[in-house]
Amino acid sequence: MGLIHDMIADCLAAEIECRSKWDEAPGLYFLYLEAARPRLSQVPLPDGVWGPDRPPAVLASMADDLTVIGGLLREVAPEGLHGTAFRCESWMVDGGRPGTERRSEVTAASMAKRLHLHPDRVEIRNMYAVDRAGITYAAVQRRGSSDVERTVLYPGSGKGGFTGTIPSALDQLVTALLGVPLPARTRPAH
Repeated sequence: MGLIHDMIADCLAAEIECRSKWDEAPGLYFLYLEAARPRLSQVPLPDGVWGPDRPPAVLASMADDLTVIGGLLREVAPEGLHGTAFRCESWMVDGGRPGTERRSEVTAASMAKRLHLHPDRVEIRNMYAVDRAGITYAAVQRRGSSDVERTVLYPGSGKGGFTGTIPSALDQLVTALLGVPLPARTRPAH
């Protein structure tokens, strides 16, 4: 990873680590670079905006209708805007090694939006970001742990990547707000 990419991953991790409560409303953030240092600014949305559906689906709806987000961007100073980020709580199940029956079962449960029913589920606090180069960042903390796992995936790295509603919505927001097309995401091998 490059130094700035490490710093962005650390910035996401710090945002998660500073949270002392669970069962919080999700948050949408703008990611800025100021004097080569990353800074997150939470978009001032009322908590109730997340209520109508699962948070990733609400984020996708926001990305589809940029009227509100575009107006908010003008209020929070677009200079230095580098990307977007999203924080929420969700469920995770360890799928084991690719190609195993366990991985297939967990993947199927995830695709069906049923991880919350899996007996091996673990609650996590996670934060994803996408920058103007299409680099995707993740920070994940399991409930009851102070450790935060950080990941940075570069477009075209051949390692698959983050796919799904959240990264796609963040890609859409970055493209719309910054006017930069991002590379298509590839689905990781299972």
